[in-house]
Amino acid sequence: MPLNSEPSTVSRETLELKIKAAKSRIYVDVGFWGGLVPENAFNASALEDLLDAGVLGLKSFMCPSGINDFPMTNASHIKEGLAVLAKYRRPLLVHAEKAQELESDLGVEGGSNDPRCYLTYLKTRPPSWEEAAIRDLLTLTKDTRIGGLAEGAHLHIVHLSDARSSLDLIKDGHVDMLSSDHSPTVPELKLLNDGDFLRAWGGISSLQGAIAVGNHADIAVWDPDVEFDLGDEFPTHVKHPGISAYLGTKLSGIVAATFVRGNLVFKEGKHAPALCGIPILAN
Repeated sequence: MPLNSEPSTVSRETLELKIKAAKSRIYVDVGFWGGLVPENAFNASALEDLLDAGVLGLKSFMCPSGINDFPMTNASHIKEGLAVLAKYRRPLLVHAEKAQELESDLGVEGGSNDPRCYLTYLKTRPPSWEEAAIRDLLTLTKDTRIGGLAEGAHLHIVHLSDARSSLDLIKDGHVDMLSSDHSPTVPELKLLNDGDFLRAWGGISSLQGAIAVGNHADIAVWDPDVEFDLGDEFPTHVKHPGISAYLGTKLSGIVAATFVRGNLVFKEGKHAPALCGIPILAN
């Protein structure tokens, strides 16, 4: 994502800084997304420079992102961005929350506003915020009919908060896939000692790979029968001691090895001596 390392990737120059930093230092293939922000949304040439430099698409937030150099966008910014993206046939990822006027349901029942209470955090993100953002995006995509600036834009809602309803949509055949949200950060931003849901950064790990003719040989070798107690002595499982929610837990299954494009990356707790990762850039 364009905002998870400084500076945010909102220009050709910032993208080139990250490509340079990644070369000869990565074990896995890494693609880059650019940012759609107010400072570049109405500058078609700046967006084209960013896309020409190889970003896979653009990302924007309809609410404050929490990153100073990645401010939120509105419908006008997104409309301009779609017009440029249409020429490249690349996607726009939108964090779809639109803050409404302060609502009566933001307080926790009983008057509690304890930031260590998960319900307090949930009340700061009422469904109406997501619904308002989705309505704006639906309006924008309807405006991309044949002959429009961003002709043929399609809206895919890929982040649904109701887990049970999401699974029902899969079972009933209404949607094809559920996606997870990834947002890496340093341990300090997790605020483990405070437990403050309102200020702590979120984020989970990712999963990628398939075995098929013509695909990259990006493979994880998994042994489901191994059981072990996870502790700080597992540096490959716990990069930052004390941060994992699974510390002290008996886990089943272990990653014995990983391969990227057929190249060994990791085996039996150790990384391969040779780096094999490359930057992935759009043509």
